[in-house]
Amino acid sequence: MDEKGVPTRETRLRWVILFLGSFFLFGSCVCYDIPSALSIFFEDPDGPYHYKKSQIGLLYSVYSLPNTVLPLLGGIAMDKIGVKTGLMTASTLVVLGQLIFTIGGNKYSYNTMLIGRFVFGLGGEV
Repeated sequence: MDEKGVPTRETRLRWVILFLGSFFLFGSCVCYDIPSALSIFFEDPDGPYHYKKSQIGLLYSVYSLPNTVLPLLGGIAMDKIGVKTGLMTASTLVVLGQLIFTIGGNKYSYNTMLIGRFVFGLGGEV
């Protein structure tokens, strides 16, 4: 409801919310595919990373690991804590996970990148 008591669905604010929600989902999808997009740099023998294809694949597996259980528990958690709090928590985990992944990439730390992908996965599919 806005300040006049009109439901949000009947105001122009709904379009802003729709745009921001869509923009966030688009960003999440782009971040999900970053290891594949960067694989040419990760596999470069003259570069600083020297990762194998199996290591790049593990970045995707670590993302998917929490999502074997969380979709089942995520609905229950959303009912208990509320949709707004649940979405804020999931969004924060997505941003935090991508930040950790980026720091790991800048520091050439594969383990930090794995941790970042795991945290990203915690919020990515709930």
